[in-house]
Amino acid sequence: MAKPTGRGTYVIHRNGDGDITVQLANFDIDGWDLKKDHTDILKATVLEILKSGGSVAILGHASTTGDVSHDEVISANRAGEVIKFLRKEGGNTFFVNKLDYRGKATALALTGQDNTEDANWRTVWVRVWTNKNPPPDIGTKLINPDVPLPKDPFISTFSDDLGLASGVLSIVDLGVDIAGLALAGVITGVGGLALTVIGGLIALPALWATVDALAESNGKMQGYADAMQDMAAGFSDDALDSKPLKDWPAIPVPTPHILSSADTAPQQFWHQGQRWGCAQARIDVLKLQAEPVEVDAPLKKGGTRKMKVNGKVMLRSAWVSSKGEVGAAVMKVFNERLAAAGKKPFPTR
Repeated sequence: MAKPTGRGTYVIHRNGDGDITVQLANFDIDGWDLKKDHTDILKATVLEILKSGGSVAILGHASTTGDVSHDEVISANRAGEVIKFLRKEGGNTFFVNKLDYRGKATALALTGQDNTEDANWRTVWVRVWTNKNPPPDIGTKLINPDVPLPKDPFISTFSDDLGLASGVLSIVDLGVDIAGLALAGVITGVGGLALTVIGGLIALPALWATVDALAESNGKMQGYADAMQDMAAGFSDDALDSKPLKDWPAIPVPTPHILSSADTAPQQFWHQGQRWGCAQARIDVLKLQAEPVEVDAPLKKGGTRKMKVNGKVMLRSAWVSSKGEVGAAVMKVFNERLAAAGKKPFPTR
């Protein structure tokens, strides 16, 4: 009978871009059931990378308190529970290496300590990468990576939607083309948000009826474009693509670019519009951050995958695709819509 040992633990080792090894540790003594901490991290890391067309290798271990045959059965069952969980959560799109297990052999060889319980040896190693062909080994020197794993031609499955909400993985880990992501998400990204704003302005004749109202409409467009530029600048660092989303900075708080005092009524209305546009841009991005939207994200190696994009990823992709000219890209959307409505470009009159 298994002896409970408390919550499961895990460690993530990064082997390279789109290549990680997750150690699931502290299985119950004489037990092999996955704990909630184990399944949570598998969902947040391994399963998400597999949806990029990746593949996986699995290796089970045990402590040295049982005899050889007993510990070999336990390690096999632990590895088996991992692949069972991955297959349960999956469809038929990723390859797996045949699960391997070492019982107490590796623990005894490396530690020289028999009859010893250790949470770090009651463990399963799971290596996942974005390549279609399965990893040849587990990829960490802690457990002799040069020992290859046999391959299993069985194809497992995985079909649920990808989200980055967990924040554990990076864009590079998922094999996503960040520049192409802005185009894939144009309807729901910065361009789509800008279309909604300008569409609302054009639809209200009163906003174009007087000099003051026109000035306010121009101010709204300027405030919105400036705010998007400023927020996207917070995600200009290319190093972000290799960082887990949880380590990305907060969304900057934009302020209106009001450079002079308002001496006339139209100037006052223009500034009022800038404040509205700035506030609306931040609201739109924060809403997207709280409620990510699904897009068909392009992959660097070709093809696409379903992916839920939040406000930070949208701003990062907009920065990359516009080469840092996010405000100009927003204004381009405004002007195209204005032209289609028979109006002059910004500053329209």
